[in-house]
Amino acid sequence: MLRTLVVMLSLASVAIGSNLQSLFPSNLLDDNNRATAWIYFSDRDLEPAERMALLAELETTLDPHCLTRRGKVMAAPCALELDLPLSENYVRQVVDLGAHLRQQSRWLNAISVEATLPVLAAVQELDFVRDILPVAGGRRLEPQSDGIQQFATADTETRLDYGNSFDQLQQIGVVAAHDQGLSGAGVRVMMLDTGFYKDHEAIPNNQIFAEWDFINNDGNTQNEGGDDPSQHYHGTLTLSTLGGSSSGNHYGPAYGATFLLAKTEDVTSETPIEEDNYIAGLEWGEQLGADVASSSLGYLDWYDWSDMDGQTAVTTIGVNTAISLGMVIANSAGTENGTVWNHIIAPADAFEVITVGAVNSSGELASFSSHGPSYDGRTKPEVVARGVSTYCAGTSSPSSYTTASGTSLSAPLVGGCVALLLEAAPGSTPQQIRDALMLTADNAAAPNNSYGWGLIDVSLALETLISFTLFEIDLLSDDDGDGVLEPGESAELALVVENVSEETFSLVSGLLSSVSPWLTLETATADYPAFAPGAQHGNLTPFVLSVDPEAPPVFDADLTLLLQADGSEHQIDAIMNIGQLTEYYAIDVEQGAGDWTHSGDGDWLDQWHLSTEDSQSPTHSWKCGDTGGGDYVGHLDSRLTTGAIQLLPFSRLSFAHRIDAEVSGSYPDSAYDGGIVEISTDGLNWEQLVEAGYNKTFRWEAGSGNPATHPFPGGTPCYSGSFGWQESFIDLASWETQTVQFRFRFGSDNGTGAAGWFIDDISLVGYEQSQPGEPLVISITYNDTFVTINWEVEPAATGYRVYRSATPYGLFELVQDGAPNSYTGLAEGEFFYYVTWY
Repeated sequence: MLRTLVVMLSLASVAIGSNLQSLFPSNLLDDNNRATAWIYFSDRDLEPAERMALLAELETTLDPHCLTRRGKVMAAPCALELDLPLSENYVRQVVDLGAHLRQQSRWLNAISVEATLPVLAAVQELDFVRDILPVAGGRRLEPQSDGIQQFATADTETRLDYGNSFDQLQQIGVVAAHDQGLSGAGVRVMMLDTGFYKDHEAIPNNQIFAEWDFINNDGNTQNEGGDDPSQHYHGTLTLSTLGGSSSGNHYGPAYGATFLLAKTEDVTSETPIEEDNYIAGLEWGEQLGADVASSSLGYLDWYDWSDMDGQTAVTTIGVNTAISLGMVIANSAGTENGTVWNHIIAPADAFEVITVGAVNSSGELASFSSHGPSYDGRTKPEVVARGVSTYCAGTSSPSSYTTASGTSLSAPLVGGCVALLLEAAPGSTPQQIRDALMLTADNAAAPNNSYGWGLIDVSLALETLISFTLFEIDLLSDDDGDGVLEPGESAELALVVENVSEETFSLVSGLLSSVSPWLTLETATADYPAFAPGAQHGNLTPFVLSVDPEAPPVFDADLTLLLQADGSEHQIDAIMNIGQLTEYYAIDVEQGAGDWTHSGDGDWLDQWHLSTEDSQSPTHSWKCGDTGGGDYVGHLDSRLTTGAIQLLPFSRLSFAHRIDAEVSGSYPDSAYDGGIVEISTDGLNWEQLVEAGYNKTFRWEAGSGNPATHPFPGGTPCYSGSFGWQESFIDLASWETQTVQFRFRFGSDNGTGAAGWFIDDISLVGYEQSQPGEPLVISITYNDTFVTINWEVEPAATGYRVYRSATPYGLFELVQDGAPNSYTGLAEGEFFYYVTWY
């Protein structure tokens, strides 16, 4: 359902010309008698034609992820007035009067400045200035550090080793969601906080999409020279609580998400936290495509309780705007219970924000958790999660952990659950996500202003969002009848879906779409029969699509099926393979070594050998390890090398393997021993295939640490630890049509050994184009400029087709289609030619 964009700009302002002294009393001035103020402009200083041109340009330059997210809540075009830049002329005039520029806000059409009251009085006289207001100071929701407590651990087999984070995740249904394969993958999560200790082992550095320090205006959100030592403490707690990942130690709900880190809050006592950095961070992350924002901050200085009405505080306005653009925001309720203020604080009063209170491990409300309602009478908070002795990463060392208490910790737990819901149901709007969490929480039958709708259960919330899943894509027909949809063909499709809910749906229809530039939907709508719970049905009439003849011969096409079921909407995303890959190389290791070789390097040892100890199929595999079933030795750099193989276009390498190799006891995501896969085009220079799905990294670093010697540099991705037979796939697009060799390389230090690495069932698939017809015998003459092809006349021919390719097996390009029995073209490279007749 499309929702209208509404940006609340009802500001508690005073008329221009009013007494600035009353707006900025002495307690709001710094030691240099300067105030921190918002200057609101009346317009963007654009002619109508300029405005339209800028909006059209923004539609093409906004991050695609941002446009997709906005498209869930608004009709195209998605570039809006609030995306337009501020007038440089207006900004310059304010600065020229003596104001120091702090931040700019496109959403508010305002700038924040530091200026004396006489300067502000001069600014007030500018005809384009609409309002001047104080920049509100805030209150950081400081967590209470309470050290390591006793925790429950999993008493059943779980997919992940959660360590002490198990019970806080189990309490809100996260473990069940993880066991379904959810991790927040593909979801962009923004953290607005004090900074982040990225060197910690639980912080997923390789998943950071973007970061910005809004205090120092640079691209590093970790502590730098001049920062208070505790600057990144609060942010590290919240980020790890939401998305941390360290096997055996700690996991956050969204450990597989992509992160945008905004350092917006200065912890030093001389500089209170202020709302303009928060707004700048929110706007930055929204345009970069953030789906979720988690914030454990609050603002109340100069505001009154009457301002907590969902539309007055600047940060609340910013949150309302972000949500109207499709973002889901989880924010701490606050820790004001029992204080003079006693209520929630901004932006927890925003209309559709998910305000989060705190409970302990037994589900009892924390004594500090702020109560609702909002000033205008809405029930707050929305939900609660663990905020007492919550387990998270510390900042005293890269492997330190701690517990802390506060709604600062409960909010990121809920924010992480939001990412899980969006991964499972990416078409969900902020309202649908919010409703799913609230209506499945344990107090939904009687919400109140302490618990709200209660303790969340993300696994139950998932059930309300996902009613239908894709069962299969059925190709009903294609033009040549070979069961493979290829460029230039049309096809009829059935998308068979399953009703995974307990609800019966009687009126169901589907709308099929695709973002692929190579697909055209000829018939995009179809009805479905009624669905009982658990029923599987395809569309009653086929969807019809065609593939552009100029499309690549092999590609994956993204499809989106939007189901309307009794008035509700359900989005199903699918991938359809266009074209067909052929297996052209297969080794199951039953035929012996063949042209494969293995060796060590210099004084490094080699333990590769053909083995019957374990295999995927049927009886043999390659093993790097002891021939008698014991442990591999130390000081290995064992290199198992294939013969030369000429790759087809669109090639992909697959191999089955299992491993048992030593990892670090202190750093379980780091390895001391393990294996990598390499590729070479000349047999001398080797390059690691880094897109191989490695699960660890080597810990060793030259000159320090343990082990003292190792064939691989520290930080090299590798396979290590212990896992059973699994299949790995590596795309080889960068080497297509080249002749290559592959190398499976296992290294060990001089310490403890284990069983080793087993390799089996190695294969290559690629695109092998069929010949374009029975070829004629041709003769070729050429000089430096032209190539000429001649062939004997075929008496029955009415015309001839000339094809050429850069390789002897394709891809063939039609370069002449006509009557002459010769062809002349530029000799611009090395080509292979085919000539057929018709």
